[in-house]
Amino acid sequence: ERIPLDDDLFGKELNGTALASVRCRRERADGSGPDTEYRNVPPFLEGIRVQNRWVVVYSKYDLGCALEKHQSTDCLGHDYASALKLGTAAVLYAMMR
Repeated sequence: ERIPLDDDLFGKELNGTALASVRCRRERADGSGPDTEYRNVPPFLEGIRVQNRWVVVYSKYDLGCALEKHQSTDCLGHDYASALKLGTAAVLYAMMR
């Protein structure tokens, strides 16, 4: 299920500042390939929850390419800074719960 934007995982208390926006390159709306530019969008993570706790967190928009600093336009997903913020939030969430 989608992790709500008001979830603790995106919150100020966990991250120092709320994660309200990330930069992401996604598929064009008409399906003709990837956007050429990153856009500021609300974070979109999905997860599996057990007893009111996220036990699996994942993104359909690639974090791996960004964290490895790949510059290819074939890599849909986040820029490095956004991927780092989302990855850090997931690790902090796992450690703080």
